[in-house]
Amino acid sequence: EGPGLRVDVHEFHGLLKEAQDAERTRDASGAERLCSEAATLVRGEFLAGFFLRDSSGFEQWQEEQREALRREHVGALRTLAALCEGRGDRASAAARTRKWTALDPLEEAAHRELMRLLALSGERAAARRQYDRCRELLKRELGETPSRETEELRRCIAAGRFEAEQAPRHGAEAQPSGSRRPGN
Repeated sequence: EGPGLRVDVHEFHGLLKEAQDAERTRDASGAERLCSEAATLVRGEFLAGFFLRDSSGFEQWQEEQREALRREHVGALRTLAALCEGRGDRASAAARTRKWTALDPLEEAAHRELMRLLALSGERAAARRQYDRCRELLKRELGETPSRETEELRRCIAAGRFEAEQAPRHGAEAQPSGSRRPGN
């Protein structure tokens, strides 16, 4: 980087590092602000529309970078959702989780997390609609049905047996187990 040159990917990584440092020092508001700034920098796919003719090496590198940045963006959104929920702002947590589902629509953990947040906010009908979207996506894209965990969450929500104490947290339950993608 030279004087006056701004590289959004470098800024993104710098903000994420600062956010991680803030989290380590238990500065939740600083971490949230920094993660939010980082997430705002991402406005599309890495080098979208850019290509070099007859350069498969470049295309492979570009796809690797694109996927790595997508994963980091998802991580920032998950962190933001957890921080928002931690301060009691479930609406903002749900908004960040919706972005996660948009970036990674075949990741059931994202759909479960959104269902959980909606149910905790008293939006059981919205949580059920989210389940329906998840089920339809999995069926259409992968020919699969939702996992046992997703089905159990749906049943609890539908039966009104969903209490904050029973709700899975942002820990292992919300960790993506790897997106199910066609061909994987």
